Amino acid sequence: MEFPRVIYISNGSLGLEIRDRFSHMKQSSVCVITQDALPDWSLLPHYDLGINFLGTHKIPTEQVGDGKVWCNFHPAPLPEFKGRNLAFHAIMNGAKQFGATLHWMDEDYDTGDLIDVRRFDILPQHNAGDLVGKSHQLLKEMFLEWIPKILAGERPGTPQVKGWGNYYQKNSIDEEIYIEPLQKRRVKALTVHPRFYSHIMIDGRKYKLVPEELE
Repeated sequence: MEFPRVIYISNGSLGLEIRDRFSHMKQSSVCVITQDALPDWSLLPHYDLGINFLGTHKIPTEQVGDGKVWCNFHPAPLPEFKGRNLAFHAIMNGAKQFGATLHWMDEDYDTGDLIDVRRFDILPQHNAGDLVGKSHQLLKEMFLEWIPKILAGERPGTPQVKGWGNYYQKNSIDEEIYIEPLQKRRVKALTVHPRFYSHIMIDGRKYKLVPEELE
């Protein structure tokens, strides 16, 4: 079964880059592009395949099933990391690996059959931004490799192991790091804008402490 009519939903600068690449793929005769928020589904034309690339909204249940097919590009390895803020949780959990996943969507969150999962080692110097950047690069590679195959009718898929991995809700993250009063005074004592700032070394990587109004 080929998928000539496609809806593509994305978010962020990488989503725009992939959208531009996708729009030049000759296999799809109809490509509906949406950004940031889900569309009014009643206004969309009939489609054969939905592609969610880093979209931040859940596809409505009625759109997944009854012959409608969706695939999702997920910025973390499944089934270990389902949900949101996953690079944060990977580091806080002391995970050894991170990565990216392409999977078919079902009515639940991040539980559909796996098409491709790619992982990389988390090194001591990696921070959350590093994990996100490497994950996005893998998603880009998977899109360019798999979407032409899927549009041509390929339907690979491996069921996820039930009960394995965690689901992380979308919660606010407290960004403040709490330190002792003496260290707070030391940070202030070492801050002389624009020449000097205090810093901390973490696993061989320097993190500079700069007052927010001077960023």
